[in-house]
Amino acid sequence: MDDQAPKVFISYSHDSPEHKRWVAELATSLMENGVNVVLDQWELRLGDDVPKFMERSVRGSDRVLLICTESYVHKADEGKGGVGYEAMIVTGELVEDLGTAKFIPLIRQSSPPASKPASMSTRLHIDFSDDNQYSVSLEQLLRELHGEPISRKPALGISPFAAKRVEQKVQSAADELDRLAIDEPSTLTEAAGTIELTYTAALRIAQQSDMVNWRKLIQATRPQVSEALVTWRSKIEPAFPEKWEQFLPMAKEGVGTYAPLIAIALAGVESGREKFTNQRAILDDILYPNNWTRGGVTIIFDFPMTLAFVYQGLHGATCMVSGQPTIALNLIKSNIEFPGWRERIPMWSNHGVMGWPEGFKGEATTSWKVLASLADDWEWLARIFGDPKEYRAALSAYYMMLNLFEYVDQLSKSVTELASPQNIRLEIPLCYESESDEVRRRAYSMLLTDPEALRDIWRARDISDAVVKSNWESWLEVCGRFISSVYPFAHRYQITHKDLISDLF
Repeated sequence: MDDQAPKVFISYSHDSPEHKRWVAELATSLMENGVNVVLDQWELRLGDDVPKFMERSVRGSDRVLLICTESYVHKADEGKGGVGYEAMIVTGELVEDLGTAKFIPLIRQSSPPASKPASMSTRLHIDFSDDNQYSVSLEQLLRELHGEPISRKPALGISPFAAKRVEQKVQSAADELDRLAIDEPSTLTEAAGTIELTYTAALRIAQQSDMVNWRKLIQATRPQVSEALVTWRSKIEPAFPEKWEQFLPMAKEGVGTYAPLIAIALAGVESGREKFTNQRAILDDILYPNNWTRGGVTIIFDFPMTLAFVYQGLHGATCMVSGQPTIALNLIKSNIEFPGWRERIPMWSNHGVMGWPEGFKGEATTSWKVLASLADDWEWLARIFGDPKEYRAALSAYYMMLNLFEYVDQLSKSVTELASPQNIRLEIPLCYESESDEVRRRAYSMLLTDPEALRDIWRARDISDAVVKSNWESWLEVCGRFISSVYPFAHRYQITHKDLISDLF
């Protein structure tokens, strides 16, 4: 049995032999269509404890189908027999734990109006009363159980006024730069003192392809951020906190010291100018700050790795929102000499830098929360993304693309099939599944903006389309295991990009 298949328990009353046969036929139809059914006719044996079976089944299933005949409704409301016991479970603590969306009333009655147990009276139901419409009702049920609605809510677009607001902010900053009459970028931070103006100046310089002033701006910013990071370290390290909760705000402060340099790099990416979009060199400034020593508290002297995690996330999100996914891929494929490592490795294969940085507790979930919240903390990011939701969507789209990249990398090891998928440990976390439906839908829409760039991920490695298609289901199982281990109530059918390969064709 597929562990990722939705599991349902069917609750019904034994009205007649004919009704029991109908329930068994429905259960068989569901099994034949990828739904794992728990049914008393198949599971119970002589001597089994019926109430315990019912409670285990309700608790252990993803959904519970209530076959609402007139007799079932009467027994449930009156609390009689086995149906009455299940009704107590339905109206009791499980509703508090899992919500009533777990329970789906199926109407099987001789005449309208539809009658349901009092506890389910306001819940949407599916009508199976008309046998001539059985296939239509069955498809409706299957779509619900598999999470495949006929009509999907479209991805949230960008406010038609958001771009204008951002444009106004950029123009305002540009006017401020003109007012200050800053001719030499080396005096920028001293004269203006804000990251927003640093970003705006960098964007203008890049758009004008002014490489001379671009270098001056970086040269002016590099020592300032390094000095700020060293100063931060001198305050934190002597009295390093005992609890992670105390260190986390300090870590965020440390990341903030490099915001000016990161802002310059992202401005280069957003400019779209070829000479400025490759910001690989900034990574060396991040990994090897001036006057940085490798000694003392490990989490502190390895903190540049946490900075690199933040940078690659912001860089990738900027590439996705500006329609340049290939630039993001080029960076994560770069061979990097990380501090303390004996050899250069592709950036994406560094477990900490891509999702588990020690500076954020070494946890993917904690690290994602910090990374995803940066647009709330760094107002200047609105110059790129407009609002925090668009930033989170762009970040999620980037990590979805990284998941595809990792899938192709696994395929490249065997060329024809995914080798030992049960043993694969993801290097790229799928924590974007914790985002709201609205953000994830927008992210998936953004991901599909450049389908050719996504197809090139495997075609550049001479992996055939057929191989990518045939192994995708196995890869989804790998993703499903990760998601269910991190988010216990999630399952495979909640993987946002599960239809990616079919959509790309």
